[in-house]
Formats: sequence, structure tokens, C-alpha cells
Amino acid sequence: MYRFQTDGSPAELKTGWVQLIPDTGTSTPVGSGVFAYNPDNLLLSESGIPAATATTHARIYADLSGQYKTGLAIANVSGSGSGVNIQAFQTDGVTAAGTSNGPMLLSTNGYQAAFADEFVSGLPDGFTGVLDITSASPFAALTVRMLMEFGDKFVMTTFPIADVNQPAPSPVIFPRIADGDGYTTQFILLSPGGAASTTLRLYDQSGTPMGIEP
Repeated sequence: MYRFQTDGSPAELKTGWVQLIPDTGTSTPVGSGVFAYNPDNLLLSESGIPAATATTHARIYADLSGQYKTGLAIANVSGSGSGVNIQAFQTDGVTAAGTSNGPMLLSTNGYQAAFADEFVSGLPDGFTGVLDITSASPFAALTVRMLMEFGDKFVMTTFPIADVNQPAPSPVIFPRIADGDGYTTQFILLSPGGAASTTLRLYDQSGTPMGIEP
């Protein structure tokens, strides 16, 4: 394995995206990233970044309830300029919510990141639902869910997108859950296509059903 890290030294925040291309004849590594917010060497928030694959149609979960905010980052990986359309729907995936701000134009290798209500205006207060993202050219995307607390303090976690062009794996496996002693686990399921009927089974370390009702 190999690890490298930026030093965080620039006074001005810089954001963007990364493309890693394996040399010809070598294997493609499995990658992940971690970004952390530690002003004055005090770690306030940290989250992992799953490596993404390109698609032309994706859906993400958006949560603007309470103190939560949902951010979306999109990178144009097509090698030419492209337009990205973003629409919002209620949790049923059909009922429109808000008004799309029109195609977002991304230059060659361009990148854009913003909160959900900046991509789609007029979202209802406390909105939770789905953002549907389409483009004629390939893009890579990532969702960031943030819980805003105490002014500039926040807790964040990242979500992969639901790639509408690819069938979801079956079965879906969550390798880690926690419940009790102050811990809770929230499951968020998105349908990349038609309606789905699922069965949720929870097991403890010994493989015994946990007896937790979702």
C-alpha cells in the first residue's frame, strides 16, 4: 500500500478532484481518501472518500432537515465541456420538488461543488428526497452530508451515488452496524430503477439475528 497526504499549508482553501491512472501493464489499485478539517491543529471533522466510477445518470439522497445539509460534488471526466442536469424529487422518486436551475456547464476537467438547495431552488423547508443527475457526458460525483453545530463546527460523512446505469449488487451488505449505549445506525436505500421490495436481516458477532426491528 502507498499513502500520501497534502500538508494543508495554503492559507486559501483549494478544492477540486483527483484522477489516478495506472501505468500500462500494471494493476489498478483500490483507492480511498480521507479529508479532515483541523484548523490550528485541532481536528474538528474527518470523513472518508470512496473512489468513484464515471456515469451519465445517478441519484443521491438529499437531507435538509433540522441542522443537516447535503452537498454534492461533480467532476467532468469526459475530456470536453459538458452540461449536467439536476432535478429534485420527494422520497417517492416521482413527485417533483423545487425548480431546477437549468444545466450546470462544466468545462473540460471542470468541477463544481455546492449544497443541494443551490443546485435546485425552492426546495421545501426540511426537504428530504432524491436528486436525479443526468448528463450526455460521463461525470463522477460524491455526496457530503453535514450536521451543522455551534457556528463553524460541523460533523460530516460522505455517501457514494446510486449509479442508474449499473445494477445494484445483490445482496446488499453493511459490514458494520451499532445500536445501543448512545449509538444508532441509519440505513438509506435508493432505488436506481423501478420499485423494489427488500428484506432486512441484522446479525450479531456470532451470526445470531439481533432482534432489532427497523
